[in-house]
Amino acid sequence: MENPILKAKIRLILNQPFFASLLLPMPLVEDHSIETACTDGLEIRYNPKFIAGLNVDNVTGLLAHEVLHPAMLHHLRSEGRDHRKWNAACDYAINPILVDAGFKLPEGALIDYAYAGMTAESIYKLLPDEQGQGQGQGQGQGQQPEMWGEVTQPKNITPDQAQELEAQAKKQLSQALTVAKAAGKVPAGFDRLVKELITPKVNWREILQRFVCEVAKNDYSWTKPNTRYLPSGLYLPALHSLEAGRIVFSVDTSGSIDEDALQAFTSELVEVTQLINSPVTVIHCDRRVQKVEELDPEEQINPVGGGGTDFRPPFKYVEETGIDCHAMFYFTDGHCSSFPEQPEYPVLWVLQAQNPTFEPPFGEVVTID
Repeated sequence: MENPILKAKIRLILNQPFFASLLLPMPLVEDHSIETACTDGLEIRYNPKFIAGLNVDNVTGLLAHEVLHPAMLHHLRSEGRDHRKWNAACDYAINPILVDAGFKLPEGALIDYAYAGMTAESIYKLLPDEQGQGQGQGQGQGQQPEMWGEVTQPKNITPDQAQELEAQAKKQLSQALTVAKAAGKVPAGFDRLVKELITPKVNWREILQRFVCEVAKNDYSWTKPNTRYLPSGLYLPALHSLEAGRIVFSVDTSGSIDEDALQAFTSELVEVTQLINSPVTVIHCDRRVQKVEELDPEEQINPVGGGGTDFRPPFKYVEETGIDCHAMFYFTDGHCSSFPEQPEYPVLWVLQAQNPTFEPPFGEVVTID
């Protein structure tokens, strides 16, 4: 009987060179001690009995599933999280990508487009604890079937080795994209996806500080000379204070807001705006403005709303109320396309998780990881 693994590999080589390029360097090892299949990023292990129960389309999808886990560094990012729940989060992150690329996954694949574009870490926070009790659909009462296509962390690796594996994975990812481009068979959206995965992550706190300080007004005072130039005999004014005017912080309250990310950003925003002596108005908005308040450094922001999403109302509110807005920060998941006309003040869109589909017509975008 023809080997289904070999046949699936040939299909990938002929039809999906991107995934084939990721697969070929990885050893495929038979392992009767596991129920289905798994990868630690170094090799793919599989139970031949499990593979024999799948058709070739499903085996092809399974192999693509397994190589995409390490391509997205899932084998290095679990950081002590519950194994099954982490695997579920990782599957929710990659399975829609695979389906959109034309793969047929084995029965029971976890697919929910509500999580599309989100990182596994963000999805993990949204999943109930019982999500970690097994993968698949149609499970009977009390049953906990073995997950197919698991991702595990390599055993006994040092931090330096993990860093080397990450660099190697990014290199292979870049090479896979090059191979697919040469063959003219890049899956839709993968050009952007690969760019996001291999681009070094920016420090959003540094971007926040830079963004605020760039819109701040410099106030120089002659009463306090700049001591830096006194030894040279120059009596120059010193920077007395920074004043950024009023900053508006709009919070998208339409759906699942990651409150940990929101509070982390709010704390940093409070610190920076206190440094430059700037008041902050907070606008809660889904389809309409739900609440307006002043930012209180001593209290957490509790989002008010829950309806659909429309980015326009906060900008309209600023215009109609005459707020002297010097900058707006918009905290959102990015799942909306209703934008206003570009305002005169700068805008920083703050995403609570990666969203490759979010392309605002103006402003800068930063993601909180």
